[in-house]
Amino acid sequence: MVLLVSHEILAFAIGVASTFLPCCFYCYPGLFAYFQPEGERASRTRAVIVSLVFAAGAMLVAAFITLGFYLIAPAARSVLPQAQAAVNGIAFIVLSAIGIIYLTGRTFSLPIPRLSLPSSMVGNHGYRYAYMYGVFVGGPGQAHCTVALMIPLVFLFFASMTPVAIVSLFLIYSIGRIIPTVIIGLMVQDSQIRFANSISQHSRAINRLIGISFVVAGIFLFFTI
Repeated sequence: MVLLVSHEILAFAIGVASTFLPCCFYCYPGLFAYFQPEGERASRTRAVIVSLVFAAGAMLVAAFITLGFYLIAPAARSVLPQAQAAVNGIAFIVLSAIGIIYLTGRTFSLPIPRLSLPSSMVGNHGYRYAYMYGVFVGGPGQAHCTVALMIPLVFLFFASMTPVAIVSLFLIYSIGRIIPTVIIGLMVQDSQIRFANSISQHSRAINRLIGISFVVAGIFLFFTI
């Protein structure tokens, strides 16, 4: 039971960190525009709905990765017990290495091509484009960054290769990502701008905190699973 709770806490923490990763956070000013569309009265209900729609789009990459593990879980369960120690060791090495990069104040990203926001989406507001904008941020636009941050979640999937556990961890990760997005969306416009500027100014410190979390995750996966 304690081990399961630890898995849940780690999955939730990864989701929260995904929101504040500096290399992705610069996209949020565009998201803020959806909360304050021109010619319409500001609404907290609208802010919550658009935040949820945006977050759903941003998690598309994570959903595809989760689906892959869900499909291979039944076959992998018969093989994994013999290889679990090796997987744990790889997790510790990989996560510690990524953590050290973040601890230097830098951002780790995978060599995935970066794409610019399509011109057809520039300047568009509201529900219609919120999901598309979220898909772009979580997918082709920032996949080099968000996929890298999901690496600990992938090792969590390896640690509990059952369909129910995989889906549960993904849902908890999703909650961790949604909550900060909704809170930011509920801020008044001036507070949003100040908050975004603060995140930008403290990006190196945030990276170091993320680095510590990677190292801790590696130690956890190596010694407790």
